[in-house]
Amino acid sequence: MKSGTTLLRALVSNHSGIFGGLETFWFSDRFAARFHDGASETIHRLFGFFDVPVSEHAALYRQGDDAPAFFNRFMNHCTRRAGKRRWVEKTPDNVRHLDLIQQHWPGSRFLHVIRDPRDVYASWKRNNKYDLATFLAHVAAVEEAAGDRLGRSGDTYMEVHYEDLVTRPEEIMRRVMTFLEESWEDAVAVNRKGREEFDKVRGLTGKASPTLDSLSKPIFTDSLGRWPQILSSKEIETIETQTAEYGRKSGCFQSPVNEESS
Repeated sequence: MKSGTTLLRALVSNHSGIFGGLETFWFSDRFAARFHDGASETIHRLFGFFDVPVSEHAALYRQGDDAPAFFNRFMNHCTRRAGKRRWVEKTPDNVRHLDLIQQHWPGSRFLHVIRDPRDVYASWKRNNKYDLATFLAHVAAVEEAAGDRLGRSGDTYMEVHYEDLVTRPEEIMRRVMTFLEESWEDAVAVNRKGREEFDKVRGLTGKASPTLDSLSKPIFTDSLGRWPQILSSKEIETIETQTAEYGRKSGCFQSPVNEESS
């Protein structure tokens, strides 16, 4: 959370051939247990997030489906409805299930957003997210799940540094489109989502998302290097010490913007 995945998803889905929407949380136990129940809160929220009317619900279920099969059919349905060819899904915990995703979608490509963990935790702290111990556990889980991929972009896995994305959006998005084997379109370098997603989530959940609120603005760099003003010296020391190996592999501490800010 708070690493910049929402912005990247928004930019990628601006492409005329790629559909993307709000987070689905499809890896959660709740999703797997309740996807057949069209009246469950989980599925009600999913259909609401993607504007799937009640009249279309039944057609998306099939006897014997498991959660991935249903999810695939659901995303393909939304993709075709939007007149697009392929879809992108952005839920932060996806990074913890790369092998499972590859198993179900052998031709999938992974875009992994990397951001200075000091800035990520500063954002958690400003938005009253979880505590530092929980944050460090998340970083460790990401490092373990990414495994040998971390720091080694290749044919099916590409790392995108948030700092680069917001300071050089066209350059970075050209690389992303090349990686995805898609033609270049100027729209993918410009954020144009507005407040539709923010209003939709607030209406369905009753919660105002700061992330989606920021998505209603043009790409900005204000959130870079804010950690010295937000974190305590002890928090900074703990993060730098306990994420040192992750930082070495991913290069997350090497952004000129953050070094200058610190």
